[in-house]
Amino acid sequence: MTPFEALYGYAPPLHVPYLPGDSQVEAVDIALRDREEMISLLKGNLQKAAIRLQRQADKHRVDRSYEIGDWVWLKLQAYRQKSIRGIHHKFEPKFFGPYQILDKIGKVAYKLNLPPSAAIHKMFHASLLRPSSPPTGLVPDLPSISHISDAIPQAILECKMVKRHNQAAPQWLIHWVGRSPADASWEFADEIKERFPWFLEDKKP
Repeated sequence: MTPFEALYGYAPPLHVPYLPGDSQVEAVDIALRDREEMISLLKGNLQKAAIRLQRQADKHRVDRSYEIGDWVWLKLQAYRQKSIRGIHHKFEPKFFGPYQILDKIGKVAYKLNLPPSAAIHKMFHASLLRPSSPPTGLVPDLPSISHISDAIPQAILECKMVKRHNQAAPQWLIHWVGRSPADASWEFADEIKERFPWFLEDKKP
């Protein structure tokens, strides 16, 4: 289901490009040519807006690279399921560690030396890491898994449109890495794109 169908309840009309002169009726020919010009203008404006948004987002992105043996802080999100999330989750720490990098997986993923008590997988995207100096004491354990999640999206299970700020906004049902599809949660698409700009990179045509 496309966002258009979710919002209006029917499939969008099929657009068949009109070639000038196909209609013998002058009024129809003029109207259809005007329509094609308007559609072309709208598409161009949408492309320009997308480019501007991409450039603005890129200004705040920093490409980080780490080596095996480096120490990093790990950013973990409050567990997405509101039913078991802490009451004061906004005040909970977001960075934990530091932890040492054991291996580099591809160009942007790293395997960390987490405590044995950690109940989450040990591979994380570079966007969730921050450089750190070697610890001067013992590395603290991670808090209970019921309060945090690595919050790495694995797949989009469903899509829907909801009303937000009096406007239609797309939501995705996100299946999180290392968790059952039953624990999937509805997230706003723009928030997922902002938090995980790499998520859809390998899904682009």
